[in-house]
Amino acid sequence: MSSKKRIEDEDGYKTAIDYLTEHGPILDDPLPDPKHDIEKIKRIYAVTEQRIHEYKRGQMVLLYPSLKKVYKAAGVEYQEFKREGL
Repeated sequence: MSSKKRIEDEDGYKTAIDYLTEHGPILDDPLPDPKHDIEKIKRIYAVTEQRIHEYKRGQMVLLYPSLKKVYKAAGVEYQEFKREGL
């Protein structure tokens, strides 16, 4: 989880969701196809899932700025966005 790549916009969010949707069944398969690198998929899946949560929390902070304090107190990461028009 070395890369701190962010989800930049809704298109990136959709791409991340598509990845989870596509690769979730591969991880759920009790007899996965040997052509799949399951450990690599697990790592990417976990990072992608984390980035999705951070992105959505960041969107919530834009709507409800008081959540920033709540997230920090809980030790939960969120993605920082710049407010447009400010």
